[in-house]
Order: sequence, then C-alpha cells, then structure tokens
Amino acid sequence: MGILFLVTLLFSLDGVDGAMVKGLMRLAPTFRVPRTQSAFLQMIHKETIYMKAVQTRQEMLDKICPVFSKGYLGMDIQALLEEAEKYKADKEKMNQIMKEVIKTRTATWDSCPATKGIGTVSREAYLDLEKKIVDGIQTDESLEMKDKAIRAVNARNWLKEEVRKELTDKDVTSVLYKRDEATYGNKDGLTFDQVQEKEFKKWKDEYKKVLDANTKWGDITSEQQCEVYQRIVDSSGRSNKCVDASQGVEKKGLNRHELLVGDTLDLPGFTAFTTRITLIGVVLALFLVALFLVAPNCFEKSSTSYNLLDGTLDV
Repeated sequence: MGILFLVTLLFSLDGVDGAMVKGLMRLAPTFRVPRTQSAFLQMIHKETIYMKAVQTRQEMLDKICPVFSKGYLGMDIQALLEEAEKYKADKEKMNQIMKEVIKTRTATWDSCPATKGIGTVSREAYLDLEKKIVDGIQTDESLEMKDKAIRAVNARNWLKEEVRKELTDKDVTSVLYKRDEATYGNKDGLTFDQVQEKEFKKWKDEYKKVLDANTKWGDITSEQQCEVYQRIVDSSGRSNKCVDASQGVEKKGLNRHELLVGDTLDLPGFTAFTTRITLIGVVLALFLVALFLVAPNCFEKSSTSYNLLDGTLDV
C-alpha cells in the first residue's frame, strides 16, 4: 500500500522540475571525448555504432547490382562533378550542387534493391555518434566551458572527416569538400575561432538592445563568454536538416538532435512523464534500501522457514 501511495503521489506532481533528474543523471559515468584527433579516431573505431555501419555498408556493396559494375556509378553525377569544379569558389552555387549530388546519388543507390537505403545507414551512424559525442561533452564536469566548446568543434570536424572517408562515396566526398572550401574557406569545416565569432555575433544580435554593436569579445564578462561557449557546444549537435531528409532520417520535421541539445523538444507531457518515471525508480530504490537497513527483523524473523537441504519445514 505504501508503494502504491508513492506511485500515485509522483504521478500527481505536474510541476516536477527536470533539473532534479538532470542532477541525478550527472552521477552516472560520462562518455569522455578525447582531446586529440588520434585518440578520438581510436575511440570511434571501437564504437559499435560505427563498426556496424561500416560492416553493413560493405555487405550492401558486396551485393551491388550488375549495372553498376559497367561504369554506371559515377556517370550519374558526372555533369555535377564538372559543375563543382567550375563553380568551386561560389558558395551559393556549391550548396546547390551539393544537394543535387546527394539527391542524385541517393536515387542511384535506391534503384538497386541490394543498396537501397545505403545512404541512411551512413547518415544515421553519423547522427548517432554525433549525439553521443555532444552528450558526453555536455555532461563532462571535468571540463571548463571553453574546453567543452573547443572539444565540440574539433570532434564535429574529426567525425565528419572520418565518415566521409569510410562511409561516403569518394566522388561525393570530393564535392562535399569543395562545398566546405567555398563556404568556410577550408575543407575541414569551421575552426573554433570561426565558430566563436559566428556564435558571438548571434549572441550580440539577441542582446542588441543592451549591447553596443561594436562590443568586442574582451568587453563582455566571463559569465557572458560562457553563454557563448554553451551556444558553441549546442550548435555542434545540430546537423544539416536538408541532408538528413535526403537520407531518410528526418522524423516528423524534427532534427534528431533537438532531442538532445538544450531540451528543445516540446511535446505535451513528455518531460513530465519521463521525470515521474525516473523519480519513481529513485524513490522505490531508496524505499527498499531503507526497508533493509531500518527493519532487518522483518526479513530475519519468521514463524516458518523452509529447509533447502532436506525439504522439511522448520517451525
């Protein structure tokens, strides 16, 4: 009856603060993201998510449709590859070409039953790894906020490079790198300094009513700088929705990683329900511990016991 009362009470609490659950979750071991690229890649190569995707992709390629062995693969985006070389310095044009390349190659793979969905395999692996990495950085209490931001930017670029190398067609990858060079100035993606500048500008725009437009990084407080660093970590978990959708991993128009970053998922009752479930588990665990510690006699004393050795009852 006591347990039933506790469960009923918890489900009646509509205003339970999710911060309590987050605090409890911090007690669990975190997924630590290495500081160097070499250590990071060693970690990725041991991840089941990554290894399974590599294996699945190779198994699909081993069953490739005969038509592709006749040189068809590559011809499907040949004209786009030529355009990419021609317009490689044009940011807007390269964004359009990238989208067309991904769309065309996806349609090519999907035209063969054996390789249908191969793009989804790669993209889902990337997104799942990205989620795990950002979550690990967010919850790593050993890191200062600036270190978290630096690690988030580096990890995103390293992961992107690895997935392009092992889980993406080489001709498609060449277009992706050209697009990044046109967009960011280098094929490896935005550097930490570039991301900091970008997020600092967005932050200033939000506070333009109280901040001078000429405010520089050194003019703001350390607390305000931490706000920008947090934005950098958050942004590292937001993927390209257009690419996600083209690979069949968009779910109801919602970026998968909005479930992770900043608690931006807003479904009625979702947070309250998960909070209650977590608290129920915690309360029940504490209840059982207290029962064993405070009332051991309840378990030690009994009018009747069963003798396992000879199968007789002891009274």
